[in-house]
Amino acid sequence: MNDDMGSRSKLQQARFRLGYWLAEKKIRKLSFEDFETTCRNAGIDLVKIDLDQALESQGPFDIIIHKLTDQIARSQTGCTDAQLQIDRFQDYVASNSDVIVVDPLDRVMKLFDRHQQYILVKHCLAADGIKDCHCFAPSFVELTSASVDDNVAAIHQHGLQFPLVCKPSASHGSSQCHQMSIVFNEAGLKEVEYPCLAQTFVNHNARLFKIFVMGRKQFIVERPSIKNFEAGDYETIFFNSNDVSKPYASSFLTKMPASELVEPVFEADEAKLNVLTVRLQETFQLDLFGIDVIIENCTGRYAIIDINTFPGYEDVPDFFENLLSFLQQKLAYKFDQLSD
Repeated sequence: MNDDMGSRSKLQQARFRLGYWLAEKKIRKLSFEDFETTCRNAGIDLVKIDLDQALESQGPFDIIIHKLTDQIARSQTGCTDAQLQIDRFQDYVASNSDVIVVDPLDRVMKLFDRHQQYILVKHCLAADGIKDCHCFAPSFVELTSASVDDNVAAIHQHGLQFPLVCKPSASHGSSQCHQMSIVFNEAGLKEVEYPCLAQTFVNHNARLFKIFVMGRKQFIVERPSIKNFEAGDYETIFFNSNDVSKPYASSFLTKMPASELVEPVFEADEAKLNVLTVRLQETFQLDLFGIDVIIENCTGRYAIIDINTFPGYEDVPDFFENLLSFLQQKLAYKFDQLSD
C-alpha cells in the first residue's frame, strides 16, 4: 500500500469532533440538526458549543464552524455578555492553534463595516488579472453628518449620482443592517438615518446573482432584485433588503413589466464570476461567504454590491453533501499535517 492510500485509509477510520455555534434561527433554517446524522455516518461528531461556558471543557475540537456575527456586533456596542462570549471563543482558539476555525473572527470582521468592505473590494478589482472580467464597485461614500449640504458635497466629491442606495454602515449583526433606502434627489437626504453608506444605484433589470462560496466551490443562484429607477422628484423609498432578494420574495420594488426591460438582458458568465470569486476569496481569506452581484444594463458590467459571511445557501443543491465534502477536505489537510 502506497503512502497516499494508507493516509486515506487512516483518515476514513479516524473520528473527528466538529464544534459549531449558530443562532437557533439559523439552525432551524438550515435543518442543521439533520446534518448531525450525515456527519456522524462520515466519522465526524457534531458538538453544539455553549458560549456561556469555557470551551476547554467542551472540547477537544478538530474543527469549528460558526456564525458569531450577532455576538461581535453586540460586543462592539459595549455588551459585556457578548464580549465575554467572544473572549471565551478567542481564548480557546489561541490556546489550541491546531484547531481549524471556519472562519477566523479577524477575517469575518473585515466585512462588518460596509465602508471598509467596499474599499477592500475596490482595491481587489483594480488588481491585474481581474480587469478583463468587467467587474466594478459602484461609487460610494460614507455619510456621517446630518447636514444635507455636507452630504451633497461628499456625494459630488466621490462621483456619486442619483438615485442612491443608502445602507447602514454596519453590514452584520442585527435586523437594522437590512433597512435601506433609495434616494432620488438631494431633498431626500433629509430623511436618511446617519451614519450610512451611500452608493450609486445601478440599474440591472431587477435581477440579482448570489454567489455562494464554500471553500473551492461556488454556486450561482439568481434572485429577484430592485427594478430600474431614474433620478427625479420622487419620494424616498424605504425597504428591507430581505424582502426583495430572498427566494420567492414578493415586493412592489421587484415588479417590472417586460416593457421596461432594457435590452439586451445579460446572463451571468460563470467563468468571469469564478475569477471574481477567487480574487475576492484571496482578499478576504474566507471559506464560507456570499457575494451579491448585479449586471449593469447596457454595459453588461458586473457590479459587486455586498459580501456577507456564512450566508443562508438557499437553493444550493445538495447543501449538506457539499458542506460535508468541504469539511472533509479541511480535516484531510489537517490529518496529513499531523501525519507528517
